[in-house]
Amino acid sequence: MARNYGRRRSVGPCRSLSGISSSNQGRSIIETPTKGKYGAAALPLLTGREEVLPSGTVRYMREAKLSETHVSLISCVGTQIRILRGHRLRSPLSPKAGIRYDGLYIIRRYSHKQNLQTRLHRTVITLERIPGQPNIADLAKVPRPSQVDDWLLFEKFEGEMIRQHHGEQSFLD
Repeated sequence: MARNYGRRRSVGPCRSLSGISSSNQGRSIIETPTKGKYGAAALPLLTGREEVLPSGTVRYMREAKLSETHVSLISCVGTQIRILRGHRLRSPLSPKAGIRYDGLYIIRRYSHKQNLQTRLHRTVITLERIPGQPNIADLAKVPRPSQVDDWLLFEKFEGEMIRQHHGEQSFLD
């Protein structure tokens, strides 16, 4: 994967190859880390929430069914990973629209626990940004307003394509 500091890259046709895919005709998003030669290569943080800790590390939290959690990352603690953030992630670091490459991080901690009442699994991952990359404050400026406009046009176009190929009911789902 080429370094793409702050520039938005279209992931539409490559979503299923990269592990960022939607199932059931876009009804739910499945977030899975991509596989590299020596473990996870990229982690899409598209849903869930994130908080920046005083130490500068980032804590990512997500509740989901076991099949939709990042269980494979348990063996990646201490390794570096590329982080992609999506606009649906509840985080001060998430982009206003689309998906953005946010650089290299080290996975410092991984925890996984099941909520017995809801039967959902809660994953908490602590990430530390690797020094020597563009400042996260500069990345936060991406996308620019013109790029947000482009994203809104893309979503409108994608909605029309779903209507044409799968019918009105698929679009509403």
